[in-house]
Amino acid sequence: MKRLAGSLAAVVALILVVEGVLRLAGLAPLARLNRFHPTLGWEKTPGLVSRRKTSEFDVTFSINERGMRGPLLPEAKPPGATRLVFAGDSFCLGYTVDESDLFVNILGRRLRAEGRAVEVLNGGTEGYSTDQEAVWMRDVGARYAPDVALLCFYPNDVYHCGRDAYLRYPKPLLDEDGNPTNLPLVDPGAESWFVRKTALGNLIGKLGAESAPVLVPPAAPRTMPAEFGVVLTREPPEFAEAWRRVRGAVRLFARASREAGATPVAVVLPDKIQVHPEARERFERGFGLDAGTYAPDRPTERFAALAREEGLAVIDPLEALRREAGAGRALYFEEDWHFSPAGNQVVARVLEEGLDRLELLPAATGGVPPEVLPPAASSFPWVPILLGGLWVALSLGYIVSYRDEPAWIGPIKAALFLGFVAAIFWTATSWVPNWIGLLAVLAIVGFVLWKTARRLDSVVELLVAFARRGHWYMLPLLGVLLCIGTLLVVAATSPFVAPFIYTLF
Repeated sequence: MKRLAGSLAAVVALILVVEGVLRLAGLAPLARLNRFHPTLGWEKTPGLVSRRKTSEFDVTFSINERGMRGPLLPEAKPPGATRLVFAGDSFCLGYTVDESDLFVNILGRRLRAEGRAVEVLNGGTEGYSTDQEAVWMRDVGARYAPDVALLCFYPNDVYHCGRDAYLRYPKPLLDEDGNPTNLPLVDPGAESWFVRKTALGNLIGKLGAESAPVLVPPAAPRTMPAEFGVVLTREPPEFAEAWRRVRGAVRLFARASREAGATPVAVVLPDKIQVHPEARERFERGFGLDAGTYAPDRPTERFAALAREEGLAVIDPLEALRREAGAGRALYFEEDWHFSPAGNQVVARVLEEGLDRLELLPAATGGVPPEVLPPAASSFPWVPILLGGLWVALSLGYIVSYRDEPAWIGPIKAALFLGFVAAIFWTATSWVPNWIGLLAVLAIVGFVLWKTARRLDSVVELLVAFARRGHWYMLPLLGVLLCIGTLLVVAATSPFVAPFIYTLF
């Protein structure tokens, strides 16, 4: 019984260590903004105030009582006002930026500063695809008497228009005329506390959710997320049906907008690989693509043509974003790939210019506020300098520690070691499926257990001794120290696995 208690305590301590490491690595579960909706699939939770923090952004979401991010507007429009209603996904919601830095809000702020009587309403919801945005406009957005209805498109919308579920929620499917074919939707029930609140549960949930939708050769040169298949020149068969459903969604959006007295406008939001050359190169390397196997502009160009065929005006900020990217500005976040504050500013400017060109805005009566973009990103080569400094320090340390070896061996071994660690880190943060990373972690854990198997009895005896003396409060700390000490001992005894363990730290 004592050994069993000690073993259970060790397992609990290990789970706590894993939880802490995952949270430090930025894998803590993000706050949930949405709840089930029988027609839309999901909607933002009215009245919710929630914070999301990652290594790249720290954002607080305030959802008003009508389930939208932004000020609470009445359905009745004030006399003489022009109302813009946006429908979109996480880009439109502003997944990575505060409200003040979101293009929807920037546009409204600019227009009001120019003396225009304009109100802006944001219906963006994370995870939405074009079909849900069209249903939202029909059922919700149209009630707000819009003068202009803006449909924000992002390339991954195409794949999801052909799917009847996204992550844990069901979603509507539309036929080519925009009629839903699978309503009402069925509530999947509450999400488990383990997945919703713990980093370990969040990781397991992601692995399960992302294991199915992938493309494999010959559809793609290498295994890739299925939603990326929209850029392949050899389009996977399922995308033909998805594009038909996209057309149905555009038709529904246009019909709902015009019935509400609004002019429908399509806003084409480009992917990062269309704007930043380095993102495109990383994408190509990760999936083994070249100029003949994919075309990053293909989805947005095809959607723009489809929207025009259905009578929508189109606003496309691609060229403006490319110009600013060429000046060295980071318009998207590095890892997340949503717009940065600078990218949102550019989109807001293009939207104002486009709506003015379409004569959909009231005349300005005041001055145009100046646009202040952040300075261009520095090109200081901090990564090579950091690696070079580490290489020099490790080389000198090796030479001083191992005086019996020739001095020239130290720099070579230090370079090989740093190269190995950098390769592991690059692989872990590049386009590698989550299950590969999980297998690598399990392999390291298995190796550590194998190396320390003969000492497990001693570890259990130590834990039992603490338990017998009533020092239960010490067991989590003791478990942490034992785990860290074990990893360091294994790293010192095995030069092969050491780089993996050091990279983990």
